[in-house]
Amino acid sequence: MPLRHFHLLQVILFTFAILNSNLTAQENDIPRVHSGSIELAFHGSFDYARGSRNLTAAVRGSYYFNLGKPLFSTGLESAISNTRSFTRFDNRLLLGVHRPFANSPAMFQFALTGGVRQEKLGSFWLNRYSLGLLPGIRFLITNRTSIFTEYHLQRVFNDPTQNFTDQRIQIGLSIFFRNK
Repeated sequence: MPLRHFHLLQVILFTFAILNSNLTAQENDIPRVHSGSIELAFHGSFDYARGSRNLTAAVRGSYYFNLGKPLFSTGLESAISNTRSFTRFDNRLLLGVHRPFANSPAMFQFALTGGVRQEKLGSFWLNRYSLGLLPGIRFLITNRTSIFTEYHLQRVFNDPTQNFTDQRIQIGLSIFFRNK
């Protein structure tokens, strides 16, 4: 299945989940993320283009807190990517803001990221630095679990040839602790 069809399938599934949510439910019945929650998220992406595959897997830990009306989060993410020619390790800090959709277990999320990227090419290690944006949609299944999709847009600096932009769509699963 071409990559564009996979992205279209993601959008259709999340739209269906949002529209199928119980819009007449009471506010207390709808799963929400609350201040003081701790998230453990697992996400990844896979693409295959021009005979080359790229597999990315990541784990993230986040803490949610209130500063007024929106819900904020801060987190640390570690990812590994592998292609035929190199392996890449990413470590990022995230600062996010989250807004639930009215009467729905879905929520919009947006984060700013910054971190260090290490690439192993043959026997050489290269260090790069990244700054990025991370918009996404999260659908809470229960108060303890959610599925999400995110668009990673990273500007990578300190490349030996030139700075570049890295883009990908990832899907994942979250487990929440202390989410009352």
